[in-house]
Amino acid sequence: MFEIETFTARRILDYFMLKAEFNTGIVHLGSEERKALMVALNISVPTYYSGIKELVRCKVIEKWGSGAYKINPEIIWKGDSSVRNQILRYTIGTVSEVNTETGEILEEKNTPIS
Repeated sequence: MFEIETFTARRILDYFMLKAEFNTGIVHLGSEERKALMVALNISVPTYYSGIKELVRCKVIEKWGSGAYKINPEIIWKGDSSVRNQILRYTIGTVSEVNTETGEILEEKNTPIS
């Protein structure tokens, strides 16, 4: 897990880090932004999709709706550390709902996952 094998996938991730939303890690890639990424990195459509597939397989990013991806906050974070910590607590199961704008815990579970 988290082992990126190709340089192209790493370059795509670098681009994602630049474009990620603050405090969410979400990257919106409409068709124009996707084309801009491919031009900026000088890669083809198949190479782009191969890199995305590798990042998803490595659990570095995940599909997040139509034309969007979310960067795994365990690996890279762009935002407030308090929000990241709350999101990580949610991810491991000690919190059942968190406000990603403020980092506020909306509902906490009684028993953490061990």
